[in-house]
Amino acid sequence: MPAPLDVKKPLRTVDLPKAKPIDFTLVATPDMIGRLAANLGLLELRKLRLTGRLVPQDRHDWHLLAQLGATAVQSCIATGAPVVTRIDTEIERVFVTDWQTHIPEVAEAEMPEDDRFEPLGETIDLEELVSEALALALPDFPRGDTTPPVEVSAAPPGAQPIDDALSRPFSGLAELKRKLEEGN
Repeated sequence: MPAPLDVKKPLRTVDLPKAKPIDFTLVATPDMIGRLAANLGLLELRKLRLTGRLVPQDRHDWHLLAQLGATAVQSCIATGAPVVTRIDTEIERVFVTDWQTHIPEVAEAEMPEDDRFEPLGETIDLEELVSEALALALPDFPRGDTTPPVEVSAAPPGAQPIDDALSRPFSGLAELKRKLEEGN
C-alpha cells in the first residue's frame, strides 16, 4: 500500500500514481496560514481547508477539482475596522504537458475564456493554488455591514464640483414634457 500523499508540500508529478484518482485534504498549518495572510495583506486567516481530487488524464496530464473553504479578515476600506469574509469556492485546474495547444488565439491584452489550463511542471503546488484562489475570491474593497456609503466629489481649485443630476443630459426632459403638457 503506497504511503499517503503529503499535500503540505508541492507534489512531485513523477511520484503521483497514474493508475487511479487521488483524493486529498489539505488543512493549513499555522505556518502556511501565516504566509498566506502576509502575502494577501490579511489581518487574519482561519479555518482554511482544501478538499479535492486529482484525476490522471491521458498519459501525463492531471485534472484537479477541489473545494476551498476559509475565513478571512480584512480591513474595511472606509473605517479600517475588521471585516470577516467567509470563502467557499470551487477550484478547477487541468495541468497539461502541452499547455500551448490549450490556449486559444486572442489579442495580447485579452485573457482566454477558459482559464483552467496550467502548464504541468515538475510539481503541483497546492499552497500556491490556494493563494491564487483566495486572492481572486477576496473582496477587492471590503466594507463592514454598518459602514455608511462615502460621498466623494472632486474639482480643481476654485471650481464647483459637478453635480450628478446636472451631468445627465436627459435629466430635465421629464420636467420639460410636464410643462409642455400643462401648456396645452
